[in-house]
This record gives sequence, C-alpha cells and structure tokens, in this order.
Amino acid sequence: CDLGNANGCFALGGMYIKEQGSSKDYATGMNLLNKACDLGNAHGCYTIGLLYKRGHGVRQDYITAKKFFNKACNLDDADGCYILGAMYDKGKEIPQNYIAAEKLYRKACSLGDSRGCFTLGSMYYHGKGCRQDFAIAKEMYEKACNLGFGEGCYNLGVMHKNGDGIRKDIYAAKDMYSKACKLGDKKGCKQYIDLGIKGF
Repeated sequence: CDLGNANGCFALGGMYIKEQGSSKDYATGMNLLNKACDLGNAHGCYTIGLLYKRGHGVRQDYITAKKFFNKACNLDDADGCYILGAMYDKGKEIPQNYIAAEKLYRKACSLGDSRGCFTLGSMYYHGKGCRQDFAIAKEMYEKACNLGFGEGCYNLGVMHKNGDGIRKDIYAAKDMYSKACKLGDKKGCKQYIDLGIKGF
C-alpha cells in the first residue's frame, strides 16, 4: 500500500474493519480504504459507501455514501451502481429520482449484476417511473434469469402465462417456472407444480 498499490490498501483496510473486538480499528481501516479508492480501487469506494450508509464506524451519512457509491459505479463496480440505483429508486435516504435509478440499474445490468437487470425489468413491466414496455421488461428478465436470478425466470413465466406483450404460451411459462424453481424460487416451484396438476 505504501508503494501505491490500490489492491494492497483495500486488503489491509478490510482487515482492520473486519477484525473482532479491540483489534477492530475503523479509523485506520477507513484511511486505508480512502487511499485505495483514491488510487482507483472500486471496491474501496464501495466499502466506504456501505460503511456510511449503515453507520458502521462512522456517523451515518447518506450523502457521503451516495458520493462513494457514485465513485465506485464510475469505476465500473456493479454493486456500487446497483445500490445507488436502489437509493434513488426508494427515495428514503436521498431524494427519489427514477431517471437516475433507471440509468444506474441499466449500468449494473451491463456489468453483469442480475439484481440490476431484474429491477430494471420490473420498472418497465410496471411502468414505474418510465413508460411501460413489455419488450424491455422481457429482455431484462431474460438477462437476470440467464445470470441465475430465479425471480427473473419466474417473472418471465408470468409474462408467458398472461401473454404480456408476447404470445400466451403455458408450456413456455412452465419451462420458466421450472428454471426458477431450480434456482431456488419457491413461487416458481409452486406454479410449476400447479400447471403439472392441470395437465400442462
């Protein structure tokens, strides 16, 4: 870290924060994480944001958390993009801004974050803060599903079952419910069994 290695600063800072009991040293840990962040380590920026958001070792400060999540996202950290998007989406910790949330979820998704893809899909499915668009919703749910997010597969099943912007297809719905179930989604399991009982 003293030689300017961002990963070294991040690893060392994390050790101070994760230590148990009297060995825990948030001040030293935060200094090291700040250095990591300044040196371009996205995880350092994200971790500082998380500490400020939760008030761990520092006074809870959502504005400062937002600043560090934004830094992380600008450094292509998917977690930073997603969590900042969720903050804008919910509007409890910072002023609600669906346009900002949509952009951040989209970037998180492009970086391989299944939650970002799923939540973006839900925004377009329900028309939450944007124009309802089943085609975009389907695309995002498919991405989430392919990234292993069970609820994305389940929601695709719902779209096929209801014919939401696509041809109604109970067998395609059953396939999606099966995939959701295999990924641990209980609603998917229930729907798969129910359709089987009905002869599909």
